[in-house]
Amino acid sequence: MKKINLRRTITGIVVTSAMAFTAIAPTAISSTVNFGPTAITAEAANINMTQDEYQRGLHIYNYLKSHTNWNDGAICGLLAHMYKESRFISTATNSTSGAYGVAQWLGSRKAELMRRSNYSNVDVQLNFLIDEVYNRDSCASDDFRISREAILNATNNAQGAYNTAFRFRLNFGWGVSNINGGTSAQRADCTERAKEARDFFYNKFADGPIINDDFTYTTVNYTTRLEKNTPIYANPGDTTPTSYISVATLYTIVQEATNSTSKYGKLKSGAGWVKLSGSNNNNTGIIIVEPYIVRLPAGTKIYAEPGSSTVVQTLSTGGSFTIIKEQTVSGVKYGYLKSGAGWVKL
Repeated sequence: MKKINLRRTITGIVVTSAMAFTAIAPTAISSTVNFGPTAITAEAANINMTQDEYQRGLHIYNYLKSHTNWNDGAICGLLAHMYKESRFISTATNSTSGAYGVAQWLGSRKAELMRRSNYSNVDVQLNFLIDEVYNRDSCASDDFRISREAILNATNNAQGAYNTAFRFRLNFGWGVSNINGGTSAQRADCTERAKEARDFFYNKFADGPIINDDFTYTTVNYTTRLEKNTPIYANPGDTTPTSYISVATLYTIVQEATNSTSKYGKLKSGAGWVKLSGSNNNNTGIIIVEPYIVRLPAGTKIYAEPGSSTVVQTLSTGGSFTIIKEQTVSGVKYGYLKSGAGWVKL
């Protein structure tokens, strides 16, 4: 008996509205990369992708590229669909229909997804999508024949992205099993998404590198000193820098990406990622501590900030001083003096 599909996806999920992203590097950074989207035609002009959305999309691109034999035309067509549905957020939920995940599964398909361990993980969802396309999930039927043929037969160019997005949206999204079927409104919706796949997503993602994405991402907030000519990478694990630090000073790290061998930090400016090696692996934010006494000798330098080279004063005589805050920068622990005079190395 043929299973009923209740998987129609409806755009309008509960996610924060995307703002147009413009990478504004600080004067201390010489960046040659434009992280913002480039709309090729009017159809794609409404795509305003943030850098975080781009990073999530790049992860999906890499996963599909490395776990299937699908070409860029097929994958970019799928990216257009998933971006419109969820902004690439694996926990996105439609407040009206309850559709869930990066591809907005609904009904029996959503239930089947949620039987999988760690179903909220984007990789689990992508693997589920692959199984659906290849008819390998336990709800297996030939419902996705049009989607499968579009993906497997896509030409490896922008037109291939157009065709994949149109047919996948019609078949997987609207549940139409006839390539010439669907209402005029449904086909207009498919055409709009197909144009975005062709004019934006293929230009944005096609021929992208397969980076080492075996990283664990952690949200942080601390400063670290970076030296002049420190390489800046578009993604953690890249080997070719996009730009370099031009002035040695403190920079704010807002995210870390770590695997078994390397740690990278994402610059708050949005210019990219720097490799945190050696003692940089011991950076922390400012920690409020129970006040304690330290003995500081004459000549101890007091700094304006942890990791700074700016000395605000030097102790003329030694003595006992109270520390109320700590921060570790580039492997060096600093303590903040209760008097407010500044920071000393501990």
